[in-house]
Amino acid sequence: MSLYSKKGLLERIRRSRDTRARLVSSNLEKGIAFQIKATRLRRMLTQANLAHATGMSQNNISRLEDETYGKHTLSSLKRIAQALDVALVVRLVPFSQYIDWLSSTPHLDNGIGPEALAVPSYTEEENAKTYDADLKYYTLYSQNVRSTSAGTLPIASGGYSEQLSPVVTKIPQFASISGSGVYEHLVLAEERKVS
Repeated sequence: MSLYSKKGLLERIRRSRDTRARLVSSNLEKGIAFQIKATRLRRMLTQANLAHATGMSQNNISRLEDETYGKHTLSSLKRIAQALDVALVVRLVPFSQYIDWLSSTPHLDNGIGPEALAVPSYTEEENAKTYDADLKYYTLYSQNVRSTSAGTLPIASGGYSEQLSPVVTKIPQFASISGSGVYEHLVLAEERKVS
């Protein structure tokens, strides 16, 4: 569940360049601090344990877990990621993707292909009406796909049409459902319009 609505985020980023910069900065500083702490706790590590594993002091770990600190370096983040045995991703992304991420809206990520390297600016996306575009649909056909308690739909048999990338393995909860409880025709929607 997201703390942000997509509509509210769109209103916010349209205010000014400074507003967009503050949104990104605030979420980056708080988000990384909360992630470090949550992941450390999930591993049942103390700050001292993580400090030992990274070669840092416990005081450094404490500062990095403080959402008001805001001076994380790539070097320290790489050391923490290695100690916690997780990947670290630092990327430039378009605001359309960022808003989807913040609002927990499913977004088809194209990975690190050539189209992801040259990121469009906010103004380029606004001029292209990216934020106002209609819904995009990807059709998935399957003969026997059922819902799980987690709300995702693993492909049990059948398969996806040639139109879909083989990377797609989960269908969001808002897929259309047949009356029998068996998902015969599923529509994976990438939301692009806020009503």
